[in-house]
Amino acid sequence: MPNVLLLDKIKDVLYPRRCVCYLCSHESVTDSFGLCGECRRQIVAFGGIRRFEHIDGFSASFLYAGIIADAIKRYKFNYERYYADFFAQFIDVPESWRIDIVVPVPLHKKRLRERGFNQSELLASRVCACLGLKLNKTVLRRVKNTPHQSQLDATERVSNMRGAFEASRNLNGKSVLIIDDVCTTGSTLEECALALKLGGASHVYALTVAASSRHSSDT
Repeated sequence: MPNVLLLDKIKDVLYPRRCVCYLCSHESVTDSFGLCGECRRQIVAFGGIRRFEHIDGFSASFLYAGIIADAIKRYKFNYERYYADFFAQFIDVPESWRIDIVVPVPLHKKRLRERGFNQSELLASRVCACLGLKLNKTVLRRVKNTPHQSQLDATERVSNMRGAFEASRNLNGKSVLIIDDVCTTGSTLEECALALKLGGASHVYALTVAASSRHSSDT
């Protein structure tokens, strides 16, 4: 497993974020979000509506496509952890949501050893720091080491995630916010929300950096 902390430090020295665009890594005059003008023009806001059985509200910042999709893949698989700070800038909680605790989508312990970090947990910690919310890393756990969702179609993803999570049984009517990097079919978020409600959560909301444009019937 690579030393991800060392890799982060090396990249910070070679590519200081204030003068290099987060998305294209070209030296440029960047805006307050760390984006050059060309990348800013390419970003597409999500702006869609996704309906879920167990999730009471969902929001995403971007459409999962183009340079945003590429950045999320680099964040997850290339150990480019500085993207957590970049993505967190764009995540906000709707005013109508009352949030007691924030829960990242957990990785199975085997996957965590392979990757070296949980991208959802790191992102959630940054969001909580920005918004003054309470992070809970233990209330939700992954009990099945499932294959990568990206290798499966929509139907297989639902079956793959069934029963993958368990939650503590002492949520006692709390309102929970799930944070993840991306929502495609929504099967992972749905299973997390189901586990949390079985644990006693009164409301479960979900925020992601990006979401696909799939029709809500695919969730």
